[in-house]
Amino acid sequence: MKDHFQKVYNIESDLDPAALSKIRQRPIRLELDDPPTLDEIRKALNSAKKDKATGDSKIPVEFWQVLAEDESTEKLFSEICTQVWETGECDEEWLTNRLKLVPKKGDLKLLDNWLSIMNLHPKSRVLSLQIRSKRKFSSLKLKDLRNKMVL
Repeated sequence: MKDHFQKVYNIESDLDPAALSKIRQRPIRLELDDPPTLDEIRKALNSAKKDKATGDSKIPVEFWQVLAEDESTEKLFSEICTQVWETGECDEEWLTNRLKLVPKKGDLKLLDNWLSIMNLHPKSRVLSLQIRSKRKFSSLKLKDLRNKMVL
């Protein structure tokens, strides 16, 4: 099974690198580099789905949500997220995710009949939600700007 999923997730591309230079590039959005604010972290924690797999730490996202109810621990979690954002350095557990296999249909002897789901560590999930939120907000601002430019 390991060989199967290594093939699935490590597909070699026949893409010509010169083709990438022909793709129209969007403007660089430097504001997306800004570290997450306390409010963004709060929103990400609140939007994280409950009752999800915990990863190797066995600490559910609900634990972090309860800690965030206290001002001092919320601030500490925010500082940790900001430090990870700015330095790119974090505990190894943030980067260790687990692939879970769920049967889909048909003959389960065939590996294509299994769905693979990646379980993110809860702290990684919070940062991922922040990134998604920033991208979504940035896309909405860009769309709004384009709408105003249309005559």
